[in-house]
Amino acid sequence: MSRIAQYLEAAERDNTRRSYASAIRHFETEGKGLLPSTADAISRYLADQAATLAINTLRLRLAALSRWHTDQGFPDPT
Repeated sequence: MSRIAQYLEAAERDNTRRSYASAIRHFETEGKGLLPSTADAISRYLADQAATLAINTLRLRLAALSRWHTDQGFPDPT
């Protein structure tokens, strides 16, 4: 892997981490969600956000919630 590719990959990981952290904060504050969460609570949160957010943003938030649960050793409710 070239040095440029390594820098780009590292930057992407950092951006992903920041995006996921932001998504988790949003779920906890704006979505009033508790972690660990349930499939029902996550579904309601995404449905509430669907009117104002792009599908890719919803997908990112879903991925972030999934990753949080697995990283913390909880079953993935997504």
